Amino acid sequence: MLSSLFNFLLMQQELSERRFNTQVYTRYLLQKLFGPGLLHLTGDNPLYLDLPSNMVLSLLSSWIFLVNYSIIVGVGCAGGLRRSIIDWCEKRRTNLEKWRVNNRNKHVVVMAAVLLIWCLLWILSGEFFRVKLNRVSDSAVLWLAFLVGPPGVWLRWRLARLNGRGIGSKQMLKWLPIGTLLANVLAAGIMAAAAIISKAVSVDTKRCTIIVSGFQLGFLGCLSTVSTFAAEIYGMWKTGHGWRAFFYIIVTIVPSFALGTLIYSVPVWLKHYAS
Repeated sequence: MLSSLFNFLLMQQELSERRFNTQVYTRYLLQKLFGPGLLHLTGDNPLYLDLPSNMVLSLLSSWIFLVNYSIIVGVGCAGGLRRSIIDWCEKRRTNLEKWRVNNRNKHVVVMAAVLLIWCLLWILSGEFFRVKLNRVSDSAVLWLAFLVGPPGVWLRWRLARLNGRGIGSKQMLKWLPIGTLLANVLAAGIMAAAAIISKAVSVDTKRCTIIVSGFQLGFLGCLSTVSTFAAEIYGMWKTGHGWRAFFYIIVTIVPSFALGTLIYSVPVWLKHYAS
């Protein structure tokens, strides 16, 4: 039982780290591509900095659905490769047995090693962020994203556990992914709040913009999800529940847009910040 628990925790940590690293790099590169340095489609205002990148990611998700059935061929090939690997391991069982993580002590050692590596990388990212921020370098955004990304992944994972539980004691709307919905709406609201903070701070605006952009790229980028949102809509549509898909789209986009616009616009109207 304990061995299974350790294996599960290791798997969850590895998946979270891979998702975090891939998402941060992808968003950062797309921001640079669409930003004022290259295509000039977005400016330095962090409010809609991720809009073009999210559109691209949504388009990529749609293309993934189009090639869904081609995965069957890949699964067949993977099955053959798996059998080949198993045969290879069977022939070398004696040499590989000593590396097998099959008891509590080995699990503790592996977990400690993974946590140590993660802590070292986190400390290294913090030091790089400090140096780059002192130089007012745009690359500080990426290092800050690495620092605040893991909490976003953790919160996203916690919210995902609400999916399938429904609303209230009667568990109404169990088909609605409440966790994904809350993650996206919450991210939209926090992103608007972070954007207005960058306008409210009149001292050292460049550093403030770097910090806000890094927070949005890392924490909010890992908290929000376009791919899961698109996959859930596709799953509803494919199972013959088109009205559920449309309802899910509406209750995600409308509250997110309304909340973000309200949080951002009210201070601008009251304090007359420059838009």
